[in-house]
Amino acid sequence: MEYTAALLAALGCMVGAVFRLKVLLAILAFALVGSVFFAIFNRYSFIDTVITLISIQFALQIGYFLGILIRSLVARNRGIRSVL
Repeated sequence: MEYTAALLAALGCMVGAVFRLKVLLAILAFALVGSVFFAIFNRYSFIDTVITLISIQFALQIGYFLGILIRSLVARNRGIRSVL
């Protein structure tokens, strides 16, 4: 599970560095549906399913935030005005 969280954070970082919010929302929706199917397939309890959903969304959003920070630092160094 730790490797999956690290991979999702890296995916979020790449998305944040390259794309805007609409792409993140699409990826979050896809991750939500995928994690629900994963939890049902592995017969997780309700609490385990909720923890899985929260951790996946959290890892993606933290990675996205770090990607936005990286993009804004690069844009500031290049002299570009607006990142968002």
